[in-house]
Amino acid sequence: MITAGIDIGIENIKVVILNNGKVIARASALSGGAGRGASAERVWAEALEKAKISASEVSKVVATGQGKQDAHFAQKRVTEPVADAAAARLLFPSVVSVVDIGADQVRVVTLGPGAKIREVVMNQKCYAGIGLFLKSMARTLGMNLDAMSRLAPVANSACSVSDTCCVFAELDAVALIHANTPREEIIQAVYRA
Repeated sequence: MITAGIDIGIENIKVVILNNGKVIARASALSGGAGRGASAERVWAEALEKAKISASEVSKVVATGQGKQDAHFAQKRVTEPVADAAAARLLFPSVVSVVDIGADQVRVVTLGPGAKIREVVMNQKCYAGIGLFLKSMARTLGMNLDAMSRLAPVANSACSVSDTCCVFAELDAVALIHANTPREEIIQAVYRA
């Protein structure tokens, strides 16, 4: 049976097509802002082309993400915490929690036995855009996110950045850069915030 999933986020759209649980195609692109629906259609068409199948051959399409309503071709839509939990259980059956850092919010999903969700917590401060902020900081510091995450634990930093707003945090980080604060300390301050 051929199935597909599409995640339409604030920044990116991702599509995966499976045949009996095995990935046969994937595609991704930027969400496209106001043109998100058209972007979703293009990414869907690209994934179908890579799989060398037509849309009529796909038994079920499930959409998630902030723009899940823009996937007009999907038969089912699931909320992001449900998608987080299902993916975690599939990939890591014994996992107890998931941290999903998206372009606009951070979500922590605590899992119970089986497919049960015990708790969902989302960022409560004005840290909308945290994922974009982290990517921006990595670029500003001349590295990628993987390198940035490896450097954070090695610093013993007394410096800090705002923990209430990404814009203020970025201004604080830029001030630290201009003060010649070591990158590792800036990264640790960003992660702590």
